[in-house]
Amino acid sequence: MGSEWSRSHYQVHQAHRGDRYLDEKLAILDKLMRAGGETHLILAGDPQMTDKVLQELSVELQKKVIDRVPASQRDQQSDVVLATLSSFVEQEEQESQAIADALVEGVRHQNMAVAGTAATLAALQWGEVDTLVMESAYQPDPGWTCTACNALGTATPENPVCKKCDSSAVRPLDVKEALLRLAGKTDCSVEVVEHSTALQTLGGVGCLLRYSPDVDSRNDDVVVDRAGRV
Repeated sequence: MGSEWSRSHYQVHQAHRGDRYLDEKLAILDKLMRAGGETHLILAGDPQMTDKVLQELSVELQKKVIDRVPASQRDQQSDVVLATLSSFVEQEEQESQAIADALVEGVRHQNMAVAGTAATLAALQWGEVDTLVMESAYQPDPGWTCTACNALGTATPENPVCKKCDSSAVRPLDVKEALLRLAGKTDCSVEVVEHSTALQTLGGVGCLLRYSPDVDSRNDDVVVDRAGRV
């Protein structure tokens, strides 16, 4: 750095270089989190360094930090990755259970939630769903779809005639696949819960709604539209 530099000047220069380096990396991290719509951030490394990183994060990113994993230069990168994944999975399971509990409470109080295959299918058809919640073991019986009018049903009809248009173009339907496909089309989130006894008792599937339902579909075999057409 030149003989005229004192040791203190050199140390200050190095510190500034380190700060600039950290600022650059945090700016990249912020862009990546925003671009990917990420909601969880785990900091892994030397505790002093992760403390410094945490302090320099924006308020928005600090809210997304779910854990800090201590690690040293002696640790293998693969081991650090496994430790962060374990923390991530644990956090995801806790959040899934919380969402399942919110769904159950909503159904019990008839407020902003429905459960069961028919009601969930109807809500998705109408674009009312905020979050589709599905138990991992959920496997409903086959339903039906009409290739003529695109009506969907959750109970196999006794004869291959559409209850909406009287067409004979009725085909079997994989209901679980249909629910996931509709969730994708309506841009609602999907939460898969590993195990929830309460959700299982409600049929293994349900959804949190964007607004209160105006139709009770618990006894419907087919999806009805807002005009009441069957």
